[in-house]
Amino acid sequence: PLSDRYPFLPLLLRSLVCSVGMIWCWIRAYAILLLDQGAARDCPQDQCEQRALYGVHVETAPRVLDAVKSGIEFLDQHIDTEGLWRVSGSKVNVEKLREQADLSGRLLLDQGTPVHDGVSLLVNLLREIPGCLIGLAAGGELLDLLQRDPEPSPAEVVQLAKARLTPPKFSILATVVLHWQRVVEAENRMDGRAVSTCVAAAVFDNKLGMG
Repeated sequence: PLSDRYPFLPLLLRSLVCSVGMIWCWIRAYAILLLDQGAARDCPQDQCEQRALYGVHVETAPRVLDAVKSGIEFLDQHIDTEGLWRVSGSKVNVEKLREQADLSGRLLLDQGTPVHDGVSLLVNLLREIPGCLIGLAAGGELLDLLQRDPEPSPAEVVQLAKARLTPPKFSILATVVLHWQRVVEAENRMDGRAVSTCVAAAVFDNKLGMG
């Protein structure tokens, strides 16, 4: 029999089949990976722009406010995390989350997401709002108010913000300010001064020297 003349042949054939099978699995895996990575490139430009979150004008993209609200809801679930808003997340993780957000039009945060990654994702979103959340003119007026009165009433600050910010920007500001107040009241070693220091660069134009 052939097997007697070439006893190694069955083993060789099995090895060959296994090798082909492994190569096929790798090809399929790489194909899936390349398709996933190519999703953004294959996305029609108008559709990508309609879903993008970062660097878009909030006045024409209400999804940005929705994303901020969902991000705040996520952070509220971890309100007692020590150093919330002070500790940065993983750059690699945050970049992946950002890509997913721009493709889906929302922040994809769940219980498996490290809380500090969620903070960094939200900070970047606020920083990249065109014209900043609180731009140069509005920020300058706010600083003038603080120079005249180091402890202005909340009503004065709200009145100034409403007068100088567009309604979408004011809504975003109100959402994050209320959250920051909850952070200050929580057991996470973050007082008002610490929170203010950490968030200033996220909301003010950097020309004001706030960050």
